[in-house]
Amino acid sequence: MADLSRTTNGPAPHSEEGYDSSLLPDFDHDFLSEEDLHAFANALSAPEPSPSSEDLLSPTPTSSDGRRTSLLAGEGFKSRDSLFITAQNDWAPINPPRKEKRRGEKGKGRSRKPRRSRDETREGYLYTILKWPFLGVVGAWVIGLAISYMLTRLYIWLYEHFVAWRGKRERLRRKLQSAETYGDWVEAAKQLDAFLGNDGWKEEDAFAYYDSKTVKRVLEQMRRCRRRVEQQEGGGSAASQNGDTSITRGRAVEDLKALVEACVKNNFVGVENSRLYSQTYYGTKNLVQDFIDEGKLFNHVLRP
Repeated sequence: MADLSRTTNGPAPHSEEGYDSSLLPDFDHDFLSEEDLHAFANALSAPEPSPSSEDLLSPTPTSSDGRRTSLLAGEGFKSRDSLFITAQNDWAPINPPRKEKRRGEKGKGRSRKPRRSRDETREGYLYTILKWPFLGVVGAWVIGLAISYMLTRLYIWLYEHFVAWRGKRERLRRKLQSAETYGDWVEAAKQLDAFLGNDGWKEEDAFAYYDSKTVKRVLEQMRRCRRRVEQQEGGGSAASQNGDTSITRGRAVEDLKALVEACVKNNFVGVENSRLYSQTYYGTKNLVQDFIDEGKLFNHVLRP
């Protein structure tokens, strides 16, 4: 039967008796003795035994079978081999295999290392005979390549210094190097390109590092659209009587915008290739330069 009067429930939670620890059962009873606490404290502070660090001053007892054992409180004697597993280092195995001494070597302190067999090395007499000649041939080939490279660079320097850069070419080059302003440098670069015949390269549209046909076709369309917009702006006073000026000009501008969005972008058909700007001292192909200049006119034409 349940206790309906609740006399066995103890004191009320908010009463002073509920917080009095002396009223707890077995409050004065001591469950642990001082000896047990002292043994537990010694067990916590004792260093962990390890086979690699043994205390020689306090040798561990040995069991009947000759193995060293360690005495732990409350557990008696236990074998150390069954409790601790360590390795010499992080890569060595825990239980390395023991090398057995060969017959006739019992008195020697060190055992000889086993020689590698022919199956492991796979090195025959032919390898021993030919490895050094092959190494000499490879070394001689590398040294020959290094000497040939140095001779080639020396020939180029001598040719440029005593043959190529002489006379008017040398004077134009020194003028280019001594220019103090950008305008003077451009003028000297143009004169040097004209003397070296680079102007003929600029006039030729074909080049392997960009699509000249596409650039030419797009340039013609850009010029045609721009001229149409400029003509409509020039004849706006006469066409304003019919009221068609804004509509016609809006269509031309939209066509020009669509063409610009399609072709004026980063490295369009290779017009920004570095090879186009490394063949001469100043400038590039005339076709590419006209395409770039036509793109600069869009800001004036498309301005509202």
